[in-house]
Amino acid sequence: MGDMDNRHLAFGQGMHYCLDAPLARMELQIAFRLLLERIPGLTLALDSDSIKWRKSTFIRGVKELPVRV
Repeated sequence: MGDMDNRHLAFGQGMHYCLDAPLARMELQIAFRLLLERIPGLTLALDSDSIKWRKSTFIRGVKELPVRV
């Protein structure tokens, strides 16, 4: 799936698409990789089907993400 296939507006769309979107994605990949390297036992504290998502057109994300070590 390409960047423009996402239905949320986190990085804008069309001529308003965020130029720094690839950088932001790369920073998140690095941050999550380092987090999992430093806390290798980190897992979800609930079933992934139980995650509740925010209902917003502008911000896509979870309401909360409980984890356990």
